Amino acid sequence: MTYRFAQSAFWGALALANIEALPWGEIKHFCLQNLRHWFKQAIFSANGVLTIGYYYRNLIMAEGYNAFGSPYWALKSFIFLSLPDDHPFWTSDEAVSQTPSHLVIPEARMILQRDETGQQVQLFTVGQHCELHAYAEAKYEKFVYSSVFGFSVAKGMIGLKQGAFDNTLAVSEGDGYYRSRYGVTSYKVEPDFLYSVWKPWHDVQIKTYVIPLMPWHVRLHFIETQRSLALADGGFAIQTEGESFILQSEESLAYYQAKTISGVVSLLGDQKSELIRPEPNTNLFHCKTGIPTLISQCVQGNFVMASAILGSVNQNKESLWTEKPQIKKLGHTYQIIFRKKRIEIML
Repeated sequence: MTYRFAQSAFWGALALANIEALPWGEIKHFCLQNLRHWFKQAIFSANGVLTIGYYYRNLIMAEGYNAFGSPYWALKSFIFLSLPDDHPFWTSDEAVSQTPSHLVIPEARMILQRDETGQQVQLFTVGQHCELHAYAEAKYEKFVYSSVFGFSVAKGMIGLKQGAFDNTLAVSEGDGYYRSRYGVTSYKVEPDFLYSVWKPWHDVQIKTYVIPLMPWHVRLHFIETQRSLALADGGFAIQTEGESFILQSEESLAYYQAKTISGVVSLLGDQKSELIRPEPNTNLFHCKTGIPTLISQCVQGNFVMASAILGSVNQNKESLWTEKPQIKKLGHTYQIIFRKKRIEIML
């Protein structure tokens, strides 16, 4: 039911069942605005057939059960066409729902944040796991998913270019074979952060805190390892076709493209920035992307990483980039400071 505009079917079904779960104008807006969005995308073939993919034809992200008729499951959305002309779904004016900027959903193991302009939603997840489908670690277990930047799936097994590791921590023994979070041994959903413990190998344990601070978020990784590791903390994948601008230092990198900006900052100064250009068609939204990434190494023992990740739709990209989150360590507590907000992570 998640084939492009299929989500509109929920709102049409409410109307067909005469359930006013929200005011009719808001139900109508959710239903029709989603359809309008999708019909602006390149979802049809040259002869007008719906393709497999998301924002463009893309078989790489498809599942084993997909066929060329699968996208037409989305036609369930048009169930509202069976409503009579005098139904309040038709007679009501569209109305925009008032939605919170920060919403904790413990039952779904998620924190949802919206930006001030209403142009982007970021969904932070923890404890999701699926063993049945292709690229499950990419589709379910990345740190955050964005309505503007989408997410990426791998095109191969070797290296950061093939792996397309956006919004995840990829770890390797230095042989080019990277692993990212896939299954956790424990997790927590708190009002201001998500926490997980995951083990890429039996003798490597990573405790990760993700602190949403729209349009930024901070990741704290505490690594206990019996192996020497190569580490790559990827940011948001951003379109690289068209005019762009890169601002890079040793420990930070921002990529500006049109109205969007993707950036990474090493808060503890032990990571080097690099723009990874993954294989084409790995991202659901754009054919060609770049992933600002923080690269580091660690030897056997304990290692701490702190990354600030930016993904934003904003005209004032330069000023947005200069206003970064800060981190302070006080004993066994890390303080994350951004604007007027201060969040404490007690170890």
